[in-house]
Amino acid sequence: HGYRQNGNMFREKTGSLRKVLKKHVAEFVYIDAPHILPVQDNIIEDDTNASASNRTNERGWWFSAADLTYDPLATTSCDRGFDESLEYVIKYINEQEVPFDGLLAFSQ
Repeated sequence: HGYRQNGNMFREKTGSLRKVLKKHVAEFVYIDAPHILPVQDNIIEDDTNASASNRTNERGWWFSAADLTYDPLATTSCDRGFDESLEYVIKYINEQEVPFDGLLAFSQ
């Protein structure tokens, strides 16, 4: 999922893809990024129609600045939290009782 989103929001966004592939080849598992973000009161609901409960569980995979913020337009060499996120995904996959054949990532 993207920045300021979570696994549930990504699940909602991929509903059509999930339904088609589930019939034929794939089961989708959605995880949340490990970094919990502070709630922003000034967020305007966009075309995702994200619910209020999702907005209280916004997460990110890494930060583009030392102050733990993310700017998608910034040119930066900062990748704080990226290694932790990779370790988190690897640990999650290894703890499951079934094998994973692939990983679908989006945005951030």
